[in-house]
Amino acid sequence: MKVDAIIVGAGPAGSTCAIELAKNGAHVILLEKSAIGRYKPCAGGLLGDNEKEFGKLPNSVRQQSINQVLIGTKDKIGKMKPIHDGETFGTLVYRTEYDRFLAESAQSAGAELYTETEALSANRFNDRIEVETITKTGEKKTYLSDFLIIATGLSSSKIQRSLGVEYPRETVNCVQAEFTIADSIIEERFGGGDIEIYWDAKGIASHGYAWIFTKPGGLTVGVLDYFVKVERLKKIIESHPTISPRLQGAKPLLIEDRHYWAAPIPDRIIEYTYYPRTLVIGDAAGFVNRMNYEGIYYARKSGKIAAKVILKAISRKNLSAAYLGRYEKIWNREIYLPFLLDSRFTHHFYYHSSYLDEFSKAVVDVLNDETIMKKLYQEAKKIKEIKYLYHSEIFQLEMVKKLQETYDKDTFNDMYKHFTHENPV
Repeated sequence: MKVDAIIVGAGPAGSTCAIELAKNGAHVILLEKSAIGRYKPCAGGLLGDNEKEFGKLPNSVRQQSINQVLIGTKDKIGKMKPIHDGETFGTLVYRTEYDRFLAESAQSAGAELYTETEALSANRFNDRIEVETITKTGEKKTYLSDFLIIATGLSSSKIQRSLGVEYPRETVNCVQAEFTIADSIIEERFGGGDIEIYWDAKGIASHGYAWIFTKPGGLTVGVLDYFVKVERLKKIIESHPTISPRLQGAKPLLIEDRHYWAAPIPDRIIEYTYYPRTLVIGDAAGFVNRMNYEGIYYARKSGKIAAKVILKAISRKNLSAAYLGRYEKIWNREIYLPFLLDSRFTHHFYYHSSYLDEFSKAVVDVLNDETIMKKLYQEAKKIKEIKYLYHSEIFQLEMVKKLQETYDKDTFNDMYKHFTHENPV
């Protein structure tokens, strides 16, 4: 029997797409090659408008709110609070429980979920898509549908290669570990719900950062860079002058008998995200913020947009590739322009300028200047468009002033070229 849509991958992108399609009456099959509940190397920060856009999470999934952001360098830290009283920076989750919740929500909405079922290949015909699968036990089966949504992340490119569909080739890599620690230490040392970002070109990464995300009774610690191995994270944990003291008293948490986990992250959006009867969403399309490499919001948003386009295509009986091109127009308007375009510029002047340490030091210097921060918070409260102080123009201006005060004219002018670069990497 042919269904309306087959979605390959039950991560945030695929499950969100399945939820939106199924709750609006579409017949959906959701394929996931792993068992639901597998560990995913991800810090688990749902920043910004995640819950506003997709609904509040149940307490069983929602670990705690993000009440402050800490920015660190090799020898300093600076803290930032939300602009308005009662606000937070987002929510902290464990991806294992979060992904399970989304997949089960897709099932509850009416999607057929098949786990431990790998999509091996797909064939496109004039009137259908056929997806060849194999289960963990070796059973092979072919599913038929009108549409195929690729939400595989970077875990596999088999489906893409079988159809001639592009997949992300430029990536960064992350290594992550979980720790347990007393709640009293989390409250005293980290201030409760806290995410911490550390830049240090020589001691951490020249094209990335290290992080500590707090959760009740635990810490998620990791590092990302172009090329990074487990040994790098071990060294950071053991001896980095700013990070190591923060982890005193933390004990390794083994998951499936492993402490360290690694995963690739896309570093660029693919050129084409729609094809005949086929859409590509989430990490498989390369939708990440290239400054902090956060991708959950963009994954879910792209899944929601894809579902919207497919539902309209079904209702209008227009299954053409030209009609599916609306997907690209919408994500460009709702994801790329308001969110990801700016991250290209910050990515360039932090990671491709050779001034990562100088820029991050300026950020921390601004955060630690009480007079400046008081003024910035007062100004930010008057400007509705400013959601997060760090991303605002008024903060960036103070950062430039700090650089101007610290470095000679020639060095500052060279730095400023990267701030105003018209064609970022």
